[in-house]
Amino acid sequence: MKRQSTIKSRWTCFVILGILLMWNPIQTQAAEKFPLTQKTRLEAMDREMRCIALQQAGDIPWQDICATSEKNVYMNDDLTDGDDPILDTDVQTLINNYQSTTRPETDIGGYNVVEYEIQKTKKKLLNIFNRENPFTTLRLGTEYFYFDYDEPAHGTTQGNFFGINGAYERRLRTNNHIKNMDDVIHDKHKMNMFGFEGSVAWGNVDINGDRGEIDDISSVIIDTRAYLGYDIPVKNAWLTPFIGVGYRYAHTDEGIRPSPFVWAFERETQYLYVPFGVKLHKDISKQWNFSALIEFDFLVWGQITSHLEDGGHSIVSASDGTPHVLDPLKNEQHEGYGIRGSVRFTRKAKKADFFVEPFFRYWHIDASDTKQYTSSDDGNITWYWDQFHTLPITGIEPENDTTEYGIKAGVQF
Repeated sequence: MKRQSTIKSRWTCFVILGILLMWNPIQTQAAEKFPLTQKTRLEAMDREMRCIALQQAGDIPWQDICATSEKNVYMNDDLTDGDDPILDTDVQTLINNYQSTTRPETDIGGYNVVEYEIQKTKKKLLNIFNRENPFTTLRLGTEYFYFDYDEPAHGTTQGNFFGINGAYERRLRTNNHIKNMDDVIHDKHKMNMFGFEGSVAWGNVDINGDRGEIDDISSVIIDTRAYLGYDIPVKNAWLTPFIGVGYRYAHTDEGIRPSPFVWAFERETQYLYVPFGVKLHKDISKQWNFSALIEFDFLVWGQITSHLEDGGHSIVSASDGTPHVLDPLKNEQHEGYGIRGSVRFTRKAKKADFFVEPFFRYWHIDASDTKQYTSSDDGNITWYWDQFHTLPITGIEPENDTTEYGIKAGVQF
């Protein structure tokens, strides 16, 4: 009995030893045939998840796009970084067939690549309006303001404007609360938001100059900007210092209009500026919140284009008595600043919030450079006051101030 037990134990040892000796070549051969490293497994899982997403988006039968490539994923001897057997073989063939003009859409099991991309884009756009998304804010509204442009040495231009405006802000993350200066210096979250704003307003203005008046002149003002900001949470509120770049365009469609003393012409004003300031946001109650803005605008470049050609043959050569048409006069401005501020009250509702926002805007621009009058209707002519060409005829945009104050109202998502 004891001898049989010993023999059985020996046979068991031989069997185990044989399995161990055979296991190593089997494992080596399997590893060569199925190179499933951890990275390969993760890549295969990622491809399968994309297959599932494509199948759900386009109602594609599983066997048409994923199962047929299963062998390629798990048994591809030449799988290297960047290879995608699914998209590089069967799925790519399906997509190519779809894009072929000789095959209809339905030949791909209903899979529509364009429709799939449209649906993804639509979801992203709809997410902008999703009030449950705390990282995005979209405001759409109207505005009304009084406009006053003043040239102390020459007169004023005044009128009422009505327009539309919009703003979009996106926050990439929420910043930590600032408790001391060390948090400001070592906080990893710095610029965490960006935004875009724009407005277009139309109105009629009246010119009251030192030589007469002209009324009901059509005008338009466009203002747009992009900016970056850094939220600083403070108790139940947060401050957001920001800086950006802005562009302002104003067009006055005066043309030539009869007036005893005033010659009016079309004018275009352009400002390129850098806005920087701070915003404050605070919840007043469950239904109301309060926001405030104070901003300084630094003028980088400005240009006033006076379309003197609107006057027709308005200048006459003293040498031969020939009338000529003046070219547009473009005066550049390099010194000036703007200030703007507002307070906004927002009422929360189920589908959209409603806001009202009183505001003011102010610009002070120094005198521009001087440009000489020219004509190019009959050659290139530069104009002078005297026959010796020592006193050029020039134009300048004088120092001026612009003030706007009004109110905005609209919806917020």
